[in-house]
Amino acid sequence: MREVDLKGSAMSRPALSIVRNRAGEVKRDVRRLRWFRRAFLEQVASVSGHTRTGYDVDTARLAGAFLTWSKEIDRQKPSAEADKRPFVDFAAGLMLRELIVAGPLTARRSGSDDPGAEPHAFWPEGYAYVTFCLNIRDAVLQQTYHETAGTSATFHDLRTWWSFRENVAEDPRLALPFLELFAGISPVWTRPDSFLARREAKPAPVGAGKLRLVWNEGQGPTAEGPRDLARGTLDPSVSLVIFDLATLSNYSDIYVTALAGYIQDFGTSINLDETRERFLRAPLNLAMTYVALKTGQVCPSAFISRFKDILAERREQDLQLLPGIQSVLKDLSAASVDIAVLSTGDAEEDAAVLGRLSRLTPGGSASGFGDVLLDDVGGGLLDDRAVASCVLVSDDRQKLIAARKAGMWTIRLVGEGGPEKPSGAGSQDFVIDSFFSFPGPAL
Repeated sequence: MREVDLKGSAMSRPALSIVRNRAGEVKRDVRRLRWFRRAFLEQVASVSGHTRTGYDVDTARLAGAFLTWSKEIDRQKPSAEADKRPFVDFAAGLMLRELIVAGPLTARRSGSDDPGAEPHAFWPEGYAYVTFCLNIRDAVLQQTYHETAGTSATFHDLRTWWSFRENVAEDPRLALPFLELFAGISPVWTRPDSFLARREAKPAPVGAGKLRLVWNEGQGPTAEGPRDLARGTLDPSVSLVIFDLATLSNYSDIYVTALAGYIQDFGTSINLDETRERFLRAPLNLAMTYVALKTGQVCPSAFISRFKDILAERREQDLQLLPGIQSVLKDLSAASVDIAVLSTGDAEEDAAVLGRLSRLTPGGSASGFGDVLLDDVGGGLLDDRAVASCVLVSDDRQKLIAARKAGMWTIRLVGEGGPEKPSGAGSQDFVIDSFFSFPGPAL
């Protein structure tokens, strides 16, 4: 984690001098429109001088963003002392969301899509918004909680900014986890604009916090052990990458949240963690049995069909590709590496999820996920290609074991809190913060 120099330097974010030399007042002052406007205009001037980009400011839109943000802060502000520190991160994310939605800035030159461009040149307005929100957050943390502010290397990563701009254009709520990503803290991708939901949320198995990319011992036909990943590239022999459907999106979180709420509707108390542990990869009839045992009543015959209706509504509303996965798919496709998806076992649900995800990809084409929906990873599935040239990407131990037995390479994504190392001598971990750091194909 890189420390932030509020005085500014060549490698730091543009400074915001108004927050310097204040004795714990920023947390209060930022709630006043006059101070907020003054601080924002000063930040824009600082960014402009730092990046040599001129901006036009619509102060009416800026005021609108402030008022919406302030009302949302009042609505969600927690009373518990333990919640006040994490609420600082949340409030900064809400501020970014409202600035992006209101759009008070217009850069006097268009953003550059040059792959070698700096983030401030790629999206000048977004860069100014993020810089302002991070500087306000940092000042509050330093003054109120005596914390040294930090930033992630992703703040300087153009791939992250590309995904950031594309994602928030479709769903502004994702401004919150992206700001957390830039700040170097674990992002919350599911229902990110609800502080109450965040308090109950556990980091997602994939996509939240640190992920570990694990190349397991004995992979490949020669069983020579893990290959060198220092280059950050897949082995040149790889011609097919198979993604477990759950690793592509936030579908697992949507499923767990919907099922927990559905079970609770029957008068049974169950939290998200227990729902995930008991039912995420289990048949739905087990949830029926659980409810029947807890309530002493027989579940209605429409139990499963009603839940599928609820899940379908949640899926259409909240399903999102995990940040960074679009770049991974694009890179694999450009390198002529084929892509396939591993079935969840429910053909109807697979088709619905894949259809929704396909509409979220550039061009809305299902071909982005390949033409193959595999039912298993055992032998005999891939008759037309050597399994030694295939990679399975999953967070499911059993699927990875089956893939390795079949002779495939495996990539295991482990959520924060998972084991530090896989079992087995000779295993090797490669730690990534998100799919943005996913090893690219060999060129």
